[in-house]
Amino acid sequence: MFFLNKMRPDVERVGLIWKKGAANQEKMIERANRAVAAIQGKLYVGYVEDKSGVAEQFRVLTRKHDVQAIWVIEDDGIVNASAPRKYLIKNTTKKGIPLVAPSRDWVDAGAPVAIAKSGGAIQILLNEQAAKATALKVPEKYQSNTELIASAN
Repeated sequence: MFFLNKMRPDVERVGLIWKKGAANQEKMIERANRAVAAIQGKLYVGYVEDKSGVAEQFRVLTRKHDVQAIWVIEDDGIVNASAPRKYLIKNTTKKGIPLVAPSRDWVDAGAPVAIAKSGGAIQILLNEQAAKATALKVPEKYQSNTELIASAN
């Protein structure tokens, strides 16, 4: 969330889409809440039980809670399946909403950004075209930690 705040400081409402009942979920939600609160934001969680729930939760988060960013916290086997991933990438980009992805695979598929640890350092994986479409800008200070990735789409 720190890097999202640096790349797009206007984000205050973040939607998290996650498989219901994932391992360590309560502890991770607590950590996610603290991370979003640290940027003076509010976290809304959309739990899904199967692939078909992803689109429904996306609509709830964007329409009811007016989230300004979507966060997929981990590759959980449901949200990261091909159809839900394509849906989230397409619809967040279309709405100009940043999608903070859990891995490079997502960025390769067209998500704007993922944050990864590489050799103990934090690395920003950025799909330049998608980042531009969602108004994400990497501050000069973090350019050296940013890897630009060309989208497969």
